[in-house]
Amino acid sequence: MRIFTLGLLVLANQTAAQNATLERIEVTAQKRPQSLQHVPVSVTALSNAQIEQFSIEDVQSIAAFTPNLTATRAISGVNNYFIRGVGLDDFNLSSVPAIGIYLDDVAIHNPMLANFVLHDVQRVEVLRGPQNALYGKNTTGGAIHFITTKTQNEFNNGYAKLSVGQLGQAFIDAASNLDLNENFSVRLSGFKHKRDGAVKSINEGNHSEFGNIDKQGIRVSLTGKLTDNWQLNMAFYGGVQRQIAQVKTVLLASDNGLININNANLEKNSSELIAPKDNIDAIGGFFKLGYEGSFINFSSLTAIEQVKSERMDDWGAQGNPASVYQSITYNNSDTFFISQEFQWQSNSSAEIQWLAGVAFNQSSGDLLQMAYIDPAGPGRPDDQVADLGVGPLFDRGALVKDDNTSYAIYAQMALPINERLNFTAAYRWTRQLLTPKVHSVGMMMDLAEAPFPLGTMGWFSLGNPDFDIFTDYAGFKVAQNFVNEFGGYPASADIDKSFNEWGGKLALDYQVSPELLFYSSIARGFKMAAVNSNPTTAAYASMLSRVVEPESLITYELGFKSQWLENSVRINGAVFRNDWHDYQFYMVYNPGNPTNLFATLVNLPKAQSTGAELEVNWIFDEDFNLVVGLGWLDTKVTNGDLNTDGVPANSINAFQQQVIKGNELTNSPEWTFSAVLNKSYNFQGNELNLALHYNFIDEHIHILAGQHSARWQYNFSEQATHILGASARFHFGNQEQYEAILWGKNLTNEQYCMERAVVPGTDAETVRGCVQGQGRQVGFTFIYRFD
Repeated sequence: MRIFTLGLLVLANQTAAQNATLERIEVTAQKRPQSLQHVPVSVTALSNAQIEQFSIEDVQSIAAFTPNLTATRAISGVNNYFIRGVGLDDFNLSSVPAIGIYLDDVAIHNPMLANFVLHDVQRVEVLRGPQNALYGKNTTGGAIHFITTKTQNEFNNGYAKLSVGQLGQAFIDAASNLDLNENFSVRLSGFKHKRDGAVKSINEGNHSEFGNIDKQGIRVSLTGKLTDNWQLNMAFYGGVQRQIAQVKTVLLASDNGLININNANLEKNSSELIAPKDNIDAIGGFFKLGYEGSFINFSSLTAIEQVKSERMDDWGAQGNPASVYQSITYNNSDTFFISQEFQWQSNSSAEIQWLAGVAFNQSSGDLLQMAYIDPAGPGRPDDQVADLGVGPLFDRGALVKDDNTSYAIYAQMALPINERLNFTAAYRWTRQLLTPKVHSVGMMMDLAEAPFPLGTMGWFSLGNPDFDIFTDYAGFKVAQNFVNEFGGYPASADIDKSFNEWGGKLALDYQVSPELLFYSSIARGFKMAAVNSNPTTAAYASMLSRVVEPESLITYELGFKSQWLENSVRINGAVFRNDWHDYQFYMVYNPGNPTNLFATLVNLPKAQSTGAELEVNWIFDEDFNLVVGLGWLDTKVTNGDLNTDGVPANSINAFQQQVIKGNELTNSPEWTFSAVLNKSYNFQGNELNLALHYNFIDEHIHILAGQHSARWQYNFSEQATHILGASARFHFGNQEQYEAILWGKNLTNEQYCMERAVVPGTDAETVRGCVQGQGRQVGFTFIYRFD
């Protein structure tokens, strides 16, 4: 698939505007502070000013301001990110992402914790291309790095912010420093965000407002100087979310068999679920001890995470004609993660810059995914439950007792060959011990010793006779009730696998002049193996032990960075090619009949993409500037022969037909265009900044097309969307300590889906479930800054 991304972003900076020159942007893409223009990596940096100006409140919104970064919100509420077409479109709790998320150099292992990090942020760095050598496993496509405001930052010592908007939105955000003594200081920050649901059910008696926002988070950071050489940095962060899930709207095709989203009302659905849960409790923290010596620096970094979550989703036809009366999923997690890293690094003044380290991490806990499927067909002999449909209950569940340990060693060296030419080499080796237990918690489809061809009855039928599918939640207790009643797990698999992977980079950069840099690189990235936690997979004993193998990606890249016209124009660009081996993707086989329904993680032998990017930042005069980002990408499957081990014999052919050579990769729009125009006016020392943002996203498909018809592909694709936003920002006060911002998002109320899915029991060609995109929002933000 061809992707051509053109982004126009604004980097509003008062000093730059007054002098009509560009500001110097410092990034830490190579684990040390450097000018953006001297880093031989494709990087986009977003400032705190940009985040506030356009009321960017979540990680997904960053994609609208970053070339070749796209974001989707999967059917189960998990956020998926794609850089240069590299990502994973999946909602399983056991899946491994391809884009790493980092907070102050610390990996956010569970993406749900990222729901609470985008506050009191100094800047966001988006690194494109494999970053495994320095940032670790599972950064095949790149990394998104959040750098928080430091306690030493005098410009933004503290602030209080209130933002209000449509749908009863209220966002309160505040931060402040507290000096404990001359060597130690603490920064406290927190937020509270509430908003009514944007989608309402039309069913009588159901007053649920789906997709509301109700979350809060806190971060406490401590920075201290122990001695002249030893420093201490530590932080504690986390949050609580109590929301109603964003239940899908069912889309039906017109008479021509094609879905026209403009004929749908995405603010309504017909779900019968009453306030389905979307809850998260997450905490994390790190302890970093650093030593700065005359010749060498040392650091020890310990990090932990604990995340608990509950998510309920309606996959049903919501009253439309279907052979399945109801289909509901429940995703539960209770996980713990710990990591330890030791790193040695050269002094910043050393001629040869190098670093080396060792790392360890371990994840453990429980992942539970349950599915309630109630067909409308004839029952089977053991169907003795007074269910709401006519047929048997296809209750399925998967419980993963996670146990995943990794060890790694890594190093990087930047060697100056002469005063202009530098050579960089990096390497990381990782060993993974994957030893979880995978249990079925529901009916089985392939056990000969089970009664009747369809196996045991599920968790609804056994152990939970009073379960109300519209109001109750199937969590760990419901699963345990079934296990106790059944006398154990229907089937289990003890997985004991180990994998060795490596990543690295070889690069040359040539400084033609202080304003012009060329670079070239070849990099190998990887992400590690994973098990399947999908409940439809767990209904097959033969699939329980199935493991998706590690994925690797080789990227070839040529790039340049330059500044022109006395530093009033910055132009950076890159061209690249990606070659995948064992590409991980999530495959759904949904023929409409729940008997044969299953979904699983699989490895695609080979895929390929080529592309390019161009970013231009231009200050025309002291009052007007813009930034242009341009990207192009062409993706395709080059080998679609899948491993069918464990797949039921009657499904092998259909399984293989879900992907073929030549298919375009998912969630990569052919054209995207984003333009921000920024104009400033000064009034007696106060400043008014006006900005207009337009974002165009062309057609893109949400799932690999396989051998499906053109109509099927069209209905699984998002058509072109046009998103318009604007803001007016006024700085005032004797020190410009006050800011008032009027902002609007999607002002034309364009309708689009963040993701699409087949609805079980309906026509797989013409019916889709739509995760609604963000509609029109208009709001006002007031900020007070203090020393």
